[in-house]
Amino acid sequence: TGPAVNVMYPKDMEEACQQPVIIMNTVSMLAMVPVQAIGMFVCFSKFATMFDPSKIQAKKRYAQRLKKLNQR
Repeated sequence: TGPAVNVMYPKDMEEACQQPVIIMNTVSMLAMVPVQAIGMFVCFSKFATMFDPSKIQAKKRYAQRLKKLNQR
């Protein structure tokens, strides 16, 4: 007879990998929290400046000033 081979069934694999998967999932979520916070801050800052009425008016005035200077 040949050597005995240990067979690992899918349920055994799930039980063996359950704790490392939970640990890595938690670590990756903790790593993504600051990334998401910084990303949201950047987006809100960008949208706040993009839709600020005073900045929109200033851009229009600047464009008109450049147009007048280029017409001379």
